[in-house]
Amino acid sequence: MIFSNGILFLIIGFLALLRFKSIFIKLTLLIYWYPLITLYLFCIEFPLGGSIDHIGRTVYENYSKEAFSYAVLGYFTFVAVIWPIRDRYFTFNRVDFSEGLRTFIAIVLLAVSILAYPKAFGIGNERWNLIAGPWLVIAISLNAILIISFQKFKSISAAIQILLAIILMVGGERVNSLVVFLMFFMLYGSQGIELVKEKKVGAVFIIAASIMFVVGVGAHYWRNGGELSIMLLYKNIMSSSTVGDVAHVYFSSFSYLNDFGIDLRPLLNEIGSIFYIPKIGGTGEQASYNFTEILRSHAHNAGGGLFYTEGVLIFGKIGVIIYGLIYGFLVRFLFQNKRSIVALIAIIFLILQFRIQWYGIMYIYMPIWFSIIAIKFFDIIKNRDNSLELLEE
Repeated sequence: MIFSNGILFLIIGFLALLRFKSIFIKLTLLIYWYPLITLYLFCIEFPLGGSIDHIGRTVYENYSKEAFSYAVLGYFTFVAVIWPIRDRYFTFNRVDFSEGLRTFIAIVLLAVSILAYPKAFGIGNERWNLIAGPWLVIAISLNAILIISFQKFKSISAAIQILLAIILMVGGERVNSLVVFLMFFMLYGSQGIELVKEKKVGAVFIIAASIMFVVGVGAHYWRNGGELSIMLLYKNIMSSSTVGDVAHVYFSSFSYLNDFGIDLRPLLNEIGSIFYIPKIGGTGEQASYNFTEILRSHAHNAGGGLFYTEGVLIFGKIGVIIYGLIYGFLVRFLFQNKRSIVALIAIIFLILQFRIQWYGIMYIYMPIWFSIIAIKFFDIIKNRDNSLELLEE
C-alpha cells in the first residue's frame, strides 16, 4: 500500500517538513526525506547509474519496494516523535569566551583545517589529512566551540570562521561547511546576548541557501576537474551520486538480511566507537564490525549508508522504525535542553547531519569527546586569565 502511493507519501512527508518552524529541524528532516526520492526512483526503474543500478538490479531489486516502504515508515515515525517541538526554535546558553581567546581558537582552526582538507586549499592531491592525525575531528570540534561562544560578526574570529567555511565549500568540502555557514544566519541578531536564539529566516536566507547549494554541487565537479552544467544540476537535485551510493547500501541490507539473518556486529561497532576500542569501533576498512564494511562483502559499495541501515542488520526490518524512533527522541532532547554542554553536542550534531544520516551515527562520538575536553581546557585558560586580571588590580 505504501509503495503504490509512494508519490503521495513523499508529498505528505515534504509538507510535514514545512510545518516545523526551526530551519535546523527542517534541514534535519530534509536530509532524512531526500533519499526517499532515490529509493522510489529505483523502485520504478528510473535510471540512476552508479552502484545502485549496476549492482542493485541483480542483488536487491526484489526487496526494493519493501525497503522503500520501511524507510517511509521510519521517516514518519521520526516526524511523529519530534512533532511536539514543531513550533520551537533552537536556543542555547552562550559560553562566555573573550575575543582574544576566540581569535586564538580560530587561528588554531585555520591551521587544523589546512591539515584536515589539504586539497581544498590547493595543497597536494590528498583530499584529507596532509599529515596523519585526527584533524577532521578537531576541526569539527573547534567550529562548534566558536559557534557556542559567538559574540559578534565584526570580529577577527568570526571573519576567519566564515572565510574558512566558504573556502572549504568552494574547495569541494561542502557537507560540514554548509551547516557551519548557515548557522551564522541563526546567530545574526544574537550579538552579546547570553541566550542565543535561532533567527527566523526570510527571502535572504532562501537565496543564500540556494546559492550555497549550487556552489556545493559545483564544488564536487570542480574538485575533480569537471564542469557544472544545467543537466548535471538537475540530476543532482533529482538524485545526487552520493545519495545513490548510500541508498545502495541501505537496499543491500535487505538482501543481506534475507541471506544471512540478523547480525549484531554493528551494535558492537557502536559501543567500540563510543569508547574508541580499536578494530571493533570506528569506520573504514580497518573496522570490520561497521555495517558498511559488513555489507561491502555482500554487495560492493563506495562507503556510507543511510544511518538506519545499521538498524536492519541489528533488529531486522523493524530496525528502520526503531532507529527513526531513537533519532526522534535524540533530536527532541537536544532541542529542549538549553545547557551549554548539551548545546555544544547539539551544534556538533547539526554540523554533522549529512555525515550522520548518510554515513552512520558513529561519526559523532569522537567530535563530542574532543569538544568536551577542549572546551574544559579553554575554560581553564579563561579562568586563569580572569584570576591574573584580579591580581593585577
